[in-house]
Amino acid sequence: VQATDGMDPYLSTPSSGGIDPYTHNGSDVIIETRGKSVHIRYEKPRAGLASVGAKPGTLLFTGTRSGDIVEGTAYVFKANCPPAPYSVRGQFTSRLNLVLEGNAPHWEPHSCEISTYTNSTRNARLLFLEAFGDI
Repeated sequence: VQATDGMDPYLSTPSSGGIDPYTHNGSDVIIETRGKSVHIRYEKPRAGLASVGAKPGTLLFTGTRSGDIVEGTAYVFKANCPPAPYSVRGQFTSRLNLVLEGNAPHWEPHSCEISTYTNSTRNARLLFLEAFGDI
């Protein structure tokens, strides 16, 4: 599907094709690859994510794919703060699952300031499991 009207080509619906359903941490997401470009968006965020700004269509990752290797920018969310970007890299496994890893932002407790980037938070390792059937 090509965007001919200037709209974001990644804002398509599952019925338009070219979108693969996955699950991530209790949420349904879609992974779309167009050429070398990869976007991951929330399709059905898990309960509680709406309060931190994630809703259907919210971008979770943008990057590139070369073979099974994927790298780019992931986003983590905190209530009343803009999404915080961080670099991740990983690959698709033989089971078509995707694992992305990188030092994730850690916020100051009562602000939107990032205190550090660390691999010791749950956002440092993102696991996307291929979903079977409709999401």
